[in-house]
Amino acid sequence: MTAGTTGLRRTRRAGASISAPAPGQKPADYGVGGYGCDINVMGWANYPVHTGAPPSKSLSEIINPAGTFVISDCSQCTKAVIKQDPDTWNNFIKQDTPSCDWQVTPPGNWADNNYTPYNSHDQWGNESRRPMPRHNQGLCVIYADGHAKWNRLAQFLGPMPKGWPYGDPNNTWDNK
Repeated sequence: MTAGTTGLRRTRRAGASISAPAPGQKPADYGVGGYGCDINVMGWANYPVHTGAPPSKSLSEIINPAGTFVISDCSQCTKAVIKQDPDTWNNFIKQDTPSCDWQVTPPGNWADNNYTPYNSHDQWGNESRRPMPRHNQGLCVIYADGHAKWNRLAQFLGPMPKGWPYGDPNNTWDNK
C-alpha cells in the first residue's frame, strides 16, 4: 500500500496464504485464508468506468489512525455464513477459494451505520470476506498508524450483525 495525496491504495496481489497445516487438521481448525485490507479504507473502483475520486481514504481523512484498522486476518466464506455467530465462521470457509482476495468487509460503513453487509451476499461474495480468528481464537490487525494488535474476534466486531455502533470508540472501521 502507498500513502500520498491520492490516499491509501491496494497493491496488486492475490490473497496471502498461511503455511501448511499440521497433519490431520482441516481448514476449519486453523482458519485458512489470508490477509485483507479494510474495504472502507482501501476501496476500489471499476476504472476507467468510474470517473470520480478514488474510493480509498487519504491519511488526512482518517480521524483516528490508531483506532482505524487497515489490514486483518480474513477468509472468504460461503453464503451459509450469513447470520451465523462469528465464533463459528471458520466452519463456513469457502474450501475451493478460502483466500479473501484482497479485501475484508467490516460489519458497517465508513460514514454511517445504515448498511449491514453481514446480512447479505452479493454475486461476488464481498460481504462474505470476513475478519477471521486464525490465532488462538483471535485475529491480527494492522492499524492506520502502523501498529499491530491481536484481538478476540467478538471484541473486534462487537454485537452482530452490525458490529459496534457508528461512532463507538470500539468501532475500528468508521470515520469517527
